[in-house]
Amino acid sequence: MKIPSESSLLTCGVDLGFLKEGLPMGISTNHVRQSYPDTLKMSEVSVPASKRLIRRRVRSRRAAAVVEFAVIFPVFVAILIGTIEACGMVFLRQSVEMAAYEAARVAIVNQTKADQVQQAAKVVLDSRKVRDYTIKITPTNFQAAPYGSFIQIEVSAPCSSNSLIPILYYGGRNMVGQVEMMKEF
Repeated sequence: MKIPSESSLLTCGVDLGFLKEGLPMGISTNHVRQSYPDTLKMSEVSVPASKRLIRRRVRSRRAAAVVEFAVIFPVFVAILIGTIEACGMVFLRQSVEMAAYEAARVAIVNQTKADQVQQAAKVVLDSRKVRDYTIKITPTNFQAAPYGSFIQIEVSAPCSSNSLIPILYYGGRNMVGQVEMMKEF
């Protein structure tokens, strides 16, 4: 079967609008309107209705997004602050352990004084901005201890004064770093 070309259909006066609206071949839009006068074009009815439907869906999606944000945001902020606090406490623990180690290295050398040991720990702690720390040397008279005896250095700092938010996570706890080394000859 031969399909007529568009130009031959135009010369015969056939309406080609049906091709755009998806009607079967040979039926024009005028024929449909005459047969079914209540029928309107799809664009005349559904465009405003579809726009209203789209607007309603967009509004409901926005409302759902706002509710989801309101539920998730406080949880996210708590996790974020907790992570920052935990990292700060890891830094504090590393600082007090490093200060204790440096002080112990000074203490095991022959003929060192307690001030030198405390100064070695203070240099580390002050450079890392640790506040309210205490340094304890055991035995207190480590200079008179015989060779081969152990010297213990304990550095502690309160978590609350070295925390971003002192009340929440680590309030009332102390971070302790402890090192024990043998006195050298």
